[in-house]
Amino acid sequence: MQYYRDSCCCTGNLWILLGRISGRESSKQQKEVSWQPGKNEGAHEALVQWLVLQLQAKGYSNIKADLPGWAQPPKITWTSTGEGHIPDASAHAGGRQCIFRVETEDTISIEHTTSQLTLFDAYAKQHSAALVVVVPKGSEGDAQRQLAAWGLNATVW
Repeated sequence: MQYYRDSCCCTGNLWILLGRISGRESSKQQKEVSWQPGKNEGAHEALVQWLVLQLQAKGYSNIKADLPGWAQPPKITWTSTGEGHIPDASAHAGGRQCIFRVETEDTISIEHTTSQLTLFDAYAKQHSAALVVVVPKGSEGDAQRQLAAWGLNATVW
């Protein structure tokens, strides 16, 4: 399968381990996912916001985020089908593209996540980019097992 991307963005394949973020409601509709929005809907947006702050603090450039007020990362698309997904964030570090995907404990093992991460992993390999998966603290083991089961490449940041 082949795919393309207008632009994307990091150093090494990384996992960002986060403290559990709880609380506020999300203003963003979760239309594209096949899970029922629940308590973690606001946590997803909060993790993306946290990620953007971390990228800024660490000096990443060309930061884009799927958040209100930010330029959206370009959609990564399979050329064979035209289907694709938009990463939660993208950035550059040391001249290397990084693609960021945020997952909560109730989305890490669903089919939609498999579809997204398979595409992002293939893109990262083809373009020498880094795939970064962000999960809440306590979900790291589940995420690592799921990635291994899917045969996808990511490491812990």
